[in-house]
Amino acid sequence: MYMKKAFVTGATGFVGGHLIKELLKEGLDVVGLGHDYKPQTTLSLLGLDKEITLIYGDLRNRSLMKRILASYGIDTIFHLGAQAIVSVAQKDPTSTYEINCVGTANLLEACKEVRGVNSILIASTDKVYGEGLSRKETDPLNGIGIYETSKIIMELTARGFQKIYNLPLVISRACNIYGEYDSNRRIVPNTIRDLKKGEQPLIFVGEKSLREYVYVDDVCDAYVLLAKEIERSSGDVFNVGSGYSIGQEEMVKKIIDISRTNIEPKYVEKPGIKEIFRQTINSGKIKESFGWNPRYSLNDGLKKTWGNWTKPTY
Repeated sequence: MYMKKAFVTGATGFVGGHLIKELLKEGLDVVGLGHDYKPQTTLSLLGLDKEITLIYGDLRNRSLMKRILASYGIDTIFHLGAQAIVSVAQKDPTSTYEINCVGTANLLEACKEVRGVNSILIASTDKVYGEGLSRKETDPLNGIGIYETSKIIMELTARGFQKIYNLPLVISRACNIYGEYDSNRRIVPNTIRDLKKGEQPLIFVGEKSLREYVYVDDVCDAYVLLAKEIERSSGDVFNVGSGYSIGQEEMVKKIIDISRTNIEPKYVEKPGIKEIFRQTINSGKIKESFGWNPRYSLNDGLKKTWGNWTKPTY
């Protein structure tokens, strides 16, 4: 499908910024939605905040969603906007459900009412599966936390709109995404920020969790591909992963090795945040259906992330 004007929700977020980088390379005009103004974002660190039309607003504002689609002639939507941090979701569950579920419904209702939207990608997460290894798209959705269940409801909302109103919509479920300029409190950016400042990165004592990690550019490639192939992908769900899984202690030590800083990690007790313990996904479906494959190994992706990181000021 030919894409000309894209609307990216969550435009100032980590993945949103990198996705916009890819869309601009593709020659698209991009309208982005950000929630709060921040002086430094992934988008600004990439030098792209002046290259798009950036609007600040709330997904819960239904009239704003409709006005954006109508005013800018949007034909493609990448819906990344969400409350995506597990610890924040646990502190503020109501807002999490409002943003992730009602916000998605508002956006899709606007798509239903405004003509011209030909492709919609809904970015979900592997967390909807809950605990388990090598999860496939046909496996049950057993996520039980606030963030996880909000994304399950978001997916069900999207599927309802797709089936009832025949919206051209595809859902992706990516594993843990990493890359440069991530301002979130996650293991990869936390470790890199500490090392850049000459501080000891943290390892949680006795934490034997297992996670699958995929480099951000690979995820963006998958998102763009699924949106382009909407005639074949619509109404379906696709996992997006790398096949590279690692524990938290091993991950921190790997980043230390890549950094060549010789800084020793600091072992601490883990804070009381309930998270999924062990999880990986099977991404065979998108590979077999569309020929997508990740371009970066875990080692290569982490080297690129470390090498491209800027001042640890955020």
